[in-house]
Amino acid sequence: MRSVANSGVGSLLLSVLLLGCGVRAFCVTPAAAVPLPRHALEAKALFDPETVLMQLPALIKTAQSKENERELALLYLAEANACRVIANWQCQRRAGAQAVVAAEGSGDPILMVRGLINDSRARMAMQDFTGGEQVLGRAELLLKTTPHSELSADISLAYSSMSHAIGKHQLAAEYAKRGLQQLGPDGAIQMRARLLRNQSRANAQLGKREMARALLAQAVAASRLLNDPKLSAEMYLESARLARQDRDYANVLHNAEQIFALAKQLKNSQLQGLGHEVSGLAAMDRTDLPVAASELRAAIQTFRELGLDRDELRVGRDLIGVLLEIDAPKAELASAMRRVIELDRGVLSNDRALAADDFDSRLKYAEQQLDVLRLGSEATLAAERADALARRNRLGLALGMLSLATLLVLSVFFWQQRRQAEHTPFQPAPARRGDCAAREPVTRPGCATSESRLCFSARLRRAPVDGQSSRCRSPRPARGPTGWPAARRFYR
Repeated sequence: MRSVANSGVGSLLLSVLLLGCGVRAFCVTPAAAVPLPRHALEAKALFDPETVLMQLPALIKTAQSKENERELALLYLAEANACRVIANWQCQRRAGAQAVVAAEGSGDPILMVRGLINDSRARMAMQDFTGGEQVLGRAELLLKTTPHSELSADISLAYSSMSHAIGKHQLAAEYAKRGLQQLGPDGAIQMRARLLRNQSRANAQLGKREMARALLAQAVAASRLLNDPKLSAEMYLESARLARQDRDYANVLHNAEQIFALAKQLKNSQLQGLGHEVSGLAAMDRTDLPVAASELRAAIQTFRELGLDRDELRVGRDLIGVLLEIDAPKAELASAMRRVIELDRGVLSNDRALAADDFDSRLKYAEQQLDVLRLGSEATLAAERADALARRNRLGLALGMLSLATLLVLSVFFWQQRRQAEHTPFQPAPARRGDCAAREPVTRPGCATSESRLCFSARLRRAPVDGQSSRCRSPRPARGPTGWPAARRFYR
């Protein structure tokens, strides 16, 4: 058992540790400063994803044969990153799910969270927001037991991107701000750049251009410290959007050219579609309608191939306006309008399903909170009952021990008295005045010897002894005038 001193020192150290944490009950967050485990190919996938995808199958097979689950999880995360760079969402989702399975086999919760985040981001990119949100929920639960600031910020980034995709720009800005707070001042530069980009994009959509420019400048400065072409292309895209709002069309075209170059380098179809979109919108603002129609048609074709219905719907609405201005053929206009109506119905249905799922999730969360409160109150009541029972048992035990001790003391005292009585000779009490036992022995003629006679009360008479005369009895004392024996009066 621990000594009192050791327990006191442990309590003091725990108190100091908790005070240093300040926010959480268990301060495990200092481990969050440790860089995330990554395979070397994951960093290479940022600028050469095709080569990485060619090298991975052999390495994965080797790790499977050696049953190295941790290495296998890292390889799947590298594959998911390469698939993300080239905008292959199905590949990213599959690799992320396999990384979760391998990480679970290795018992590494950090790798599990990373795999879940990749899975959820791929689902969101494919417009499966409900599934992506559910997977992110699993990642959040894991982070409660194994907190990590960068992964918490990555989850906030995912929620910010999803909020932007469904048009909730205020919520997107709030999630991005929360992610920056979770990341801290010394967090990963790449994560910081993405969060700043999302925050800038959300503020631009909310009409806060000055704040958006300042945030985007910080994001661009951070991205220049990295070798991440996709992130650079995303920065050019946001710069082009801000330049369009400022009607700086030369800057828009310059940024669009940079986007096309990086998209070609990475073979990223989504970036190409976004580049065509921003170029077409800039041409539409310049009233260069033929160029605008051409660029918007190219963007719609790209988004349709990728299955990005929301992006296609957004660009399709702009294309309809351009087609009306240039008196496009009625067949093309009717086809475009029909497609937009279909996409609008689908997106609206998905939004309703998402809202219903969100309501169900909130309702289930409220019910779970109620159950937690109820269980907490029941646990508190049970603890109080157990404490009362323990106190009652302790009191009963104390009373029983006290009774036993009292009985033992009395037994010892009684035994001591008996022992003392057995070893002590009998001593008669000293004679009192008037006690006939103190008088001289009486001798009478006829008695065999002079013997001591016991003196009894005047009312008592001793029976004659066998073989002796009645003369041996004590004479009856004469009564005085008052009727009392004279001897009694004398000795009184």
